[in-house]
Amino acid sequence: MGVGEWRAVAGLFDPLTAALAQRLTEIGNGGGNLAAIVLDEPGTLLTAEARAALIAGLHPIRLVSIARQEEWREAVGKAKVFEDPTRSDEFVRFVLDRQNR
Repeated sequence: MGVGEWRAVAGLFDPLTAALAQRLTEIGNGGGNLAAIVLDEPGTLLTAEARAALIAGLHPIRLVSIARQEEWREAVGKAKVFEDPTRSDEFVRFVLDRQNR
């Protein structure tokens, strides 16, 4: 992959787990530039801005953008996209269970 080529990952990243961070590192190891599109959707644990700040701290990420689900595909153009728009329901249940104790 050339220096000017981009890959993009799009998702809620809510939460950003160690497993997801590892997956992003694996994608980033393929070369080129890696952009993250943080989906700004209702019902997330963290704000889109907080999730974007967390993603920006990961080593392979070169660019972070926040977009609505219906808008982000237009923004990435011809970048190769790895999409993971789901949230970890198991993690959400864990947090809610801990809060109810």
